[in-house]
Amino acid sequence: MARLRRRFPHVLELRFEPAAGPPGPGPAPQRLTGSDDLAVCCEFVRDVRGREATEVERTWLAQALLAQRLREAEERGVHVLPAARPGAQPEPAASGAAGAGRAWLEGVG
Repeated sequence: MARLRRRFPHVLELRFEPAAGPPGPGPAPQRLTGSDDLAVCCEFVRDVRGREATEVERTWLAQALLAQRLREAEERGVHVLPAARPGAQPEPAASGAAGAGRAWLEGVG
């Protein structure tokens, strides 16, 4: 405030008011109760940008959430298969029953 008073010596009062008016339809805790993580992130995009998240943005958010869940699982000592990681390339299917099973599992999800 001292810097502002030096720059504007006749200022009487300083207020911080939002330019866009009051926030959305209600407090966030009420609106988001029971929402999944992706819905919360998309609600944030809508509140900040004033529009719904695009499909590309929803995909990015979903990938970021998955990456965080995998990181948290690894920190708890849970082994995460490489195929479960976002952007992972499936391994070539090996011959035999084990290879066929792995190829089937990678195709699921």
